[in-house]
Amino acid sequence: MTEINDQDLKDIINGAALLGSGGGGSLELGYYLATFINCPVQLKEVEELGVDDWGAVILGISAADASLPDNTRSSNASPKVLLNKKMFRSLKGVEQYPIEIQILIATFEYLQTALKMDKDFSYSLAGEIGTANLLAAMLTANAHHIPVVDADGAGRSLPELSLCTYYWSDIPIYPSTLANIKPEQDKQVKAVIDAKTSSIMARFAEKIVGTEEFGFQGVMATYAMNGQTIRDRKPVIKGTITKALQIGAILREAKQKQLNPITVLIDFLNNGCSADNKNAFLLFQGKITEVKQEEDPRFQSGTLTLRNQNKEVRVDYLNENLIAWQGGRPIAMGPDLICYLTPEGIPLTNADNLKDKKGSELALIGLKAPEQLRQDSIIKAFMDLIAGLGYKGNYVPIEKLQKEQASTTCS
Repeated sequence: MTEINDQDLKDIINGAALLGSGGGGSLELGYYLATFINCPVQLKEVEELGVDDWGAVILGISAADASLPDNTRSSNASPKVLLNKKMFRSLKGVEQYPIEIQILIATFEYLQTALKMDKDFSYSLAGEIGTANLLAAMLTANAHHIPVVDADGAGRSLPELSLCTYYWSDIPIYPSTLANIKPEQDKQVKAVIDAKTSSIMARFAEKIVGTEEFGFQGVMATYAMNGQTIRDRKPVIKGTITKALQIGAILREAKQKQLNPITVLIDFLNNGCSADNKNAFLLFQGKITEVKQEEDPRFQSGTLTLRNQNKEVRVDYLNENLIAWQGGRPIAMGPDLICYLTPEGIPLTNADNLKDKKGSELALIGLKAPEQLRQDSIIKAFMDLIAGLGYKGNYVPIEKLQKEQASTTCS
């Protein structure tokens, strides 16, 4: 087990902003949540968990029906629970913690009660890597004086719960708990869902959270599991918080040494890779010429356009960047990551007021998704969303698209 100090926490926020793939919350949100964390934070590896150590996933959610644009809704009837980023800046409190952070802590404890356990949770798990839900898991762990596990369910940030590894893993759901506080009433609304599968749990969560009484958004504590389950059924992607920490440190050190952070980062991520099997790619670098955005309190959708001389790239996003186009052809698509980085080494997201940054230089960096996200069920869920953005083809891995792009450029 390691301890995260103040500098580590700042590096993690920057690394998480990059790994958010354009989503996951803003840098400002990450630093806001960090103000409620008292370092050191304990970080525990999966291998260090005892077989009977219990913990759970904590994340912000909202109902999709009221917020997902019509043209992006999947044609099937699967439930849509959005992983909410803005939840953690939407409310104000007057006690030690703002209301939304009180809800985090209460929902986690509410799940412990619902499980009728004779022991408390001994760790928390992040639902995804991004400045909102990762910091929410760390804050919850810190408030309960327990470690956060060095793992999550995506290795990136996601628009929907159905895209994460937890959802598709064969693990018991147990009860899931939901909570919110309607600020005008200052009264907590909460619910327990006892479901047999992730799909049933998500369907009930969508209906409950999507009511006016609940407030259309809230916090969920779910996927309670012990160390034995994590080891046997492998529902997590390991080492992702450490990866965020390393990326943040690399960017900070590049700036201190006056090196090109884009080059330094890509070299770091490709260290040990062969020329034919890279992890990271510079997809494009140019100036922001246009940002079109439809904004909802729970969801953001839009496009960002970069231009360099006579070449142009467009990124389509639903909270997170899902597909990038050049010359009418895709150059990267989810579940692979499409990330923003300034020439100064600052990772940005779609929540970072990009409209105000028109004319600024921005690099588009593509990263291979973790292999766990490339399973057929998760790819299909991604492609259902991407189809609503105008791409009707099959998933093509980023390394193949980049090889085709290089071949086209040379010919």
